[in-house]
Amino acid sequence: MARTTPSGTGLGGPATPSPVGASMTTHTLDLRGATAVVTGSMVGVGIFLAPPEVAAALPHPVPFLGLWLLAAVGALAGAATYAALGRFRPEDGGDVVYQREALGPAIAFATGHLQLWAVFCGSAATIAAALGQYQLPTALGIPLAELGVTLPGGFSITGAQMVGAVVVLAVTAVQDRGLRTTDFVQRTLAVIPVAALALLALATLGMAVGEVLPPLPQKPPPPSPWTLGAVVGAWLAAHFAYSGWNAVVYAAGVVEDPDRTLPRAMLGGTLSVAALYLLICGALAAGLGMPALADAGEAGTALAAHLGGDGLARVMNALIAVGLLGTVHATLLGGARVGLAMGRSGDLPAAMGAVDHQGTPRTALWVQGAWTALLVLTNAADALLTAVALAMVVVGTLTAVSLFVLRRRLGTSGPTGFGVPGLPLVHLVLGLVVVGLECAHAISPSGNRISLLGLVVFGLAVGIGAARRHSRRGV
Repeated sequence: MARTTPSGTGLGGPATPSPVGASMTTHTLDLRGATAVVTGSMVGVGIFLAPPEVAAALPHPVPFLGLWLLAAVGALAGAATYAALGRFRPEDGGDVVYQREALGPAIAFATGHLQLWAVFCGSAATIAAALGQYQLPTALGIPLAELGVTLPGGFSITGAQMVGAVVVLAVTAVQDRGLRTTDFVQRTLAVIPVAALALLALATLGMAVGEVLPPLPQKPPPPSPWTLGAVVGAWLAAHFAYSGWNAVVYAAGVVEDPDRTLPRAMLGGTLSVAALYLLICGALAAGLGMPALADAGEAGTALAAHLGGDGLARVMNALIAVGLLGTVHATLLGGARVGLAMGRSGDLPAAMGAVDHQGTPRTALWVQGAWTALLVLTNAADALLTAVALAMVVVGTLTAVSLFVLRRRLGTSGPTGFGVPGLPLVHLVLGLVVVGLECAHAISPSGNRISLLGLVVFGLAVGIGAARRHSRRGV
C-alpha cells in the first residue's frame, strides 16, 4: 500500500529534501506488516533463556505455565496502553511523542536520547554481537571468536565482532532501500521462526501425548524452590522475554489506517506470541522434564538435541539466528524513527528529521547504524544497557503515566481505550512494581549500582532539555 504526500512535508513532519513541485509516495505498513514488526521484535532468544530460570523457581508444570500466562497478561496490558497512545498520536517516535505532549519537552528530550543511543542501538548491537559470537559460528562451523585483528595501541577486534558489525550495516543497507523492501524482509524474518517453532512445539506435545518421546533426562530437582526472591526473579525473566510488543508504535507514522491497524497489530501480535510462548514452554516441560529444563541454560537447543540429536540442534540454532536477525531488523526500524522524530522536534540536528522521496529517514538510519556497529566493535553494548536498565523501565512507566495525564487533561478528546478498560491501569501498576524491584536490586549488596548512575544521567538529561527550552524562549 502506498501513501502520497505533498512535496515539502514528511508524514506529519517538517520539510524534506523532496524537490519543489514533486510528490512523495511511500509504502505503508498494513496489518500484516505491522504485526510482523511486533512479532519479530518479541520472538528471540529470550524464550529459550528465561524458561530454565522460571523452571528453577517453579519446578512444577502448572505454576510454571501459570507464570508465563501471567506475564502474557502484563504484555497485553502494555500493548493496550501503547495502542491507545498510538491511535491518539499516530506519529513516528513512540514514547517521545506521547511524553512531549503529556509531560513536556524536557522529559521527552531525555527519553529520546536514552532510547536512540542506548536502548535501540544497544539492543541491536547486543543481538548482532550474539549472532556473531554464538549462532553464526555454529551454523558456519567457523570459530569466529578465535579470529580477529589487533590494532595499534593493543585494541583487538574479534571475527565475531566484525561479523556482528557487518550484520548491523547490512540490515541498515536493506532498510535504506525503502519501506517496501523493509516490510518484505521483516515479514519474512518474522514468519519463519514463528511457524517453525510452533510446529516443533506441537510435534513435541503430540509425541508426549502419544508417549513416544525419548526418555527424559534424569536430573535431580532444583534446590530450594518457591523462595520469594526466586519467584520474583522468574517473573521478571518472563516479563522481559515478552518485550517488543510496542515496537510498531515507533514507526506509527508509516502505518496504514493507524486507528485500526495499530491496536490490531499490537494486541493480535502479542496474543500470537503469547500463544506461541505457552506452546513452547509446554513443549519444553514435556520434552525435557522440569529438572532438566531448569538445568538447560539455553532450552531450545537442549530440547532439539534431546529429540533429534545434533542435526535438529543445528536447525534450532538456525531458527534462533533468523529470529535474532528479525529482532535486529525491527529494532533498527524503530530506532531510526525515534531519531527522525527528534530531528523534527529540534532535539537533534534537522538533517536527522529529513526523509527521502520514499519516506526513508536515511540520515537517522545511517547515523544509528554507524553508532550501533561501533558498539559491536568496541564490545560496549552490554555495559551500556546495564547502565541504563533502570532508566529504561522508568521511561516505560512515564509513558504509562502519560496516558492517564492526557486522559485527565483532554477528557473525551484524549487517548481512548478499547477492549478491557482496566488494562492500562494494570500496565501502570506493573511498571511501578518493576521500577521498585529494579531499584531494590540496584541498592542490594549484590546489585548493579551502575544502573543508579544511569538514572542520574537521565535526570541530568531532563535538566539539559529544560535548559534548552528556557534558552529558546529567551531568544
